[in-house]
Amino acid sequence: MNKFSLSLFLALSISLSGCFLQDLALKKGYKKHDAGEYELALKQFKKQAASGKAVPEANYMIAESYRLSNRLKEALPYYEEALRAGAPEEMANYYYAKALVANERYKEAKDHLDYFLQGASNVEVIDLCNNYVDNLELLLAEEDKEPTYRVKNLEAINSRVRNTHLCTRRGNYTLPPTAKETTFIVLQAPLSLTFGK
Repeated sequence: MNKFSLSLFLALSISLSGCFLQDLALKKGYKKHDAGEYELALKQFKKQAASGKAVPEANYMIAESYRLSNRLKEALPYYEEALRAGAPEEMANYYYAKALVANERYKEAKDHLDYFLQGASNVEVIDLCNNYVDNLELLLAEEDKEPTYRVKNLEAINSRVRNTHLCTRRGNYTLPPTAKETTFIVLQAPLSLTFGK
């Protein structure tokens, strides 16, 4: 009976220590996150996510750590996973849209916020999201437009030996002389850039 009791005790202690270590990674992650040590927090949260326990919470905190360390592009898949698992934070939807924009997926970001706003309840988050949707609509409208300016190549005055930066001299735009030349080339304003169509 002693061998059975000892083996049972060992099995229970090993399984309980495994659970404790998994929770310890999450606790360490929060501690590092709160201290602003996001890279160290990322390691702990990733360890927690790999353990299979509290994965949605760990994914959300991984995304937040990436966001707070100015790596919003890298936060995108973790926000996706956290939202798919039902992240309770409404702000996760806002930051997910920002991560989509950081990855140049503007239409997706607008569509996501439009869908989210149908069931949102936090007034501050709703205001932020509405403002962001308005900005995304402007961005998408501008993206479809043709450019309003045309740049003209000035080959006659451009060469490899000429210093072609423009200066203003006596009210005119001037190309300064190169080492071999002694005269300035004066361009009368307006320049040869054509705006509009």
